[in-house]
Amino acid sequence: MSNGLVLCCWRSPTPFDYYICDPLTRQWITLPRRGPKYHEFFKEGLITRVNEDHMLTSYIVVRLKHFKSNYLNLEIFSSQTGKWIGNKLPCPISIKLWERVEGSIYCYGALHWQVINDKGIHVMLAFDPYKDPKCVRLISFPDDRDFQSEENDIGTLQLCGESQGTLRYFEVAHGRKQFYLFSMWSMKDYEKGEWCCEFRVRRSDLHSNDLELSNWLSRYGWFTPLSFHPLNPNVVYMYCMEPGRIVSYNILNRRLDVASKPIGQFISSYFAIPFVLPRWPVLVPIASVKSKKEKVECRN
Repeated sequence: MSNGLVLCCWRSPTPFDYYICDPLTRQWITLPRRGPKYHEFFKEGLITRVNEDHMLTSYIVVRLKHFKSNYLNLEIFSSQTGKWIGNKLPCPISIKLWERVEGSIYCYGALHWQVINDKGIHVMLAFDPYKDPKCVRLISFPDDRDFQSEENDIGTLQLCGESQGTLRYFEVAHGRKQFYLFSMWSMKDYEKGEWCCEFRVRRSDLHSNDLELSNWLSRYGWFTPLSFHPLNPNVVYMYCMEPGRIVSYNILNRRLDVASKPIGQFISSYFAIPFVLPRWPVLVPIASVKSKKEKVECRN
């Protein structure tokens, strides 16, 4: 998602079909097909550019191929050219995509994906195809986060996303040995990759006006972070395992409120997409070149 536009993908059958959608106007733009003709694992991202009048002028779709390597195989579609272009970029260390996290994070004018480095540690890959299309950078997550839960729970207890124009990292640390249940960091200096801890909360600090949820808190219930509220920076949405409900957590008063009826199945941030309709319709730029069959140009 970027500036009111949503990137959609129909993954079956291959090759994948990609669409740019404006949910407000219900305008759909179909991108030229690009293989593979067999199933492969990809991560995608959408980034847009606006002018001084806040009018959308162009968009770029980036697709990363999943494999462990010191090089990134990218496929980039630009609305200005109407073509898919292949790019092979060097990476500082060997990485692989984090399959448990879906989609990209758009913040600071760049796309971000959560990846795993050669030491098995989760980091973030940043790429800005407008500013520097031949370079990527790796950004570490907070050094004082809970590495044990990150490894044992395959990342389902960690949430990284954009909130009010900055990156945030929210963590749930279960277990009786863990002193703090909720912790959150915000990006302090993006260029240096420095994080600042905003708060740490113990289970005993939490409360709820809902009787069922309040009783569940005292029994060491399980939380999974889903999403930051797209408009309110003081609210985080989470899934409660035992009641099977989505709840909202207010950072200021440390209160949990029920936000949904019982769901009946486990969900994680993999399935949660925060989105707010823009105030005004967006005119989606039409690609200047249209072709059903495009050859990928490789740039080393």
